[in-house]
Amino acid sequence: MSDPRSLASWLMLATGLAHVAQFFWLGMAQAAAGLGIFGLAYLAIGVWLRSSGKSALYAGILVPTLGGLGGVMSLSASFDPLMLAYVVVDLAVVVLCIQLLRKPELVEGGVE
Repeated sequence: MSDPRSLASWLMLATGLAHVAQFFWLGMAQAAAGLGIFGLAYLAIGVWLRSSGKSALYAGILVPTLGGLGGVMSLSASFDPLMLAYVVVDLAVVVLCIQLLRKPELVEGGVE
């Protein structure tokens, strides 16, 4: 899994599943609705990143950036190790997607 696109895809799928699981665990309490919505979006982007093209990379930058900013705001209110992990994964995905966009030879390489 040395391919950056594959890694970004797997990270999005894993964090998407974690977000959805946390939503079901918490129910509608504690702003969990946002977790569920972002979880579904992350799952969709994780699947989308498995195809070639730039659109998924832009989504892999935009949505995790918004999620990461929300996570940072949540962390500033109260520390939660799971939220910190979400923010770290968001940052990693954004960096990977930017890296892919800056190297055109990597953009077309979808996950096998």
